[in-house]
Amino acid sequence: MENLKVKNIYAYNILKATKCDFSKENSYLHSLLLNVESDLNHHESNVEQFSPALMNAINSSHAFFKVDRVCLVLTYPTGTKLRAISVANSDKITNNLMPPNYSCFVSNNSSILRTPTSNIRLFSNIDDIINKYEVNHPVQRSLGYLKTMGLKSGIAIPLPVSSLVSGMLFLNSVEVGAFDQLQDENYSTLCLIKLIAQSTLNRTISAIGGIDAPLASLINFLGIDSNIFSVDSFEKTLGMILKQKFEKNINLKINDQTNSIFFYSSKPILYTITKALQEGKSLYQNDDLEIILNLEKEADANTLSITLKNILLSEKQISHIQSLKLFSEIDVSILNGSLVLKSPVELNQSKEIDYSV
Repeated sequence: MENLKVKNIYAYNILKATKCDFSKENSYLHSLLLNVESDLNHHESNVEQFSPALMNAINSSHAFFKVDRVCLVLTYPTGTKLRAISVANSDKITNNLMPPNYSCFVSNNSSILRTPTSNIRLFSNIDDIINKYEVNHPVQRSLGYLKTMGLKSGIAIPLPVSSLVSGMLFLNSVEVGAFDQLQDENYSTLCLIKLIAQSTLNRTISAIGGIDAPLASLINFLGIDSNIFSVDSFEKTLGMILKQKFEKNINLKINDQTNSIFFYSSKPILYTITKALQEGKSLYQNDDLEIILNLEKEADANTLSITLKNILLSEKQISHIQSLKLFSEIDVSILNGSLVLKSPVELNQSKEIDYSV
């Protein structure tokens, strides 16, 4: 959108490196930021503590603009879903509509997913963006929530992690145009903030065994990019992935009991199913895989349940697959000799709604 600005944070550092004269306030802020990194690293703090620690460091100094919201999110390259894993708000925000684990879908053409990883994206006044939406073209949900919470301006910083999972860091203010007048030293600060945020994500994912890079690349190559879950696309893509990984044709038998249109991010479930089958070595002896898809509808949450019949894993194997929930949102369990994977979905969405941010 025309109200958004894109800035390359590395270019400023390179061009101004010999001219940027750090004040005592900037040096103090950078020390605070490095201390955040040290604490998160050496004390093995949970990722949820990142945003409160970062906001406290920024606002304890007079070297950067006051921040009223920090949000660290995970997403999937060429994917369509953002999920908050660490959130902090200042005392000016009394109605937090986007807590940890809040998620939203964005369109495939969203500018936020296409922001180059060396850039940041700025907006000065959220009202200018929201006013561009038309009566029959609903405001993207997260933008509406930011406005309701009283936030006006913001910075988005891409955080590349791997070919399967990536991240974004959002800094917001209740002031209009809070980040409009970025100076040379502010770009250096943003570079340091980005490195610390990226390090936090890398360390968190490494703690659960990291990402299977060859599998991630295969899923991205064959993967599904639509927001709308399609059984046909799911069956076709999973079949191709399993054929590549197990080097033989797998006869998939899909029993679809969903009977609904819903929004769903398919890459995490494709990754988790393949890793689970690798753990159990289930398909080395069997060329058949029966899968039941079911939709569990509740008042406040809806869940897609995927049951892989006659797949049994040990407690240790289940624990390993369950650890992937950090970036997959998938709960894994064994029920009556079958592997059951459950993750949230969004129902009652119109295909015409634009989820771009």
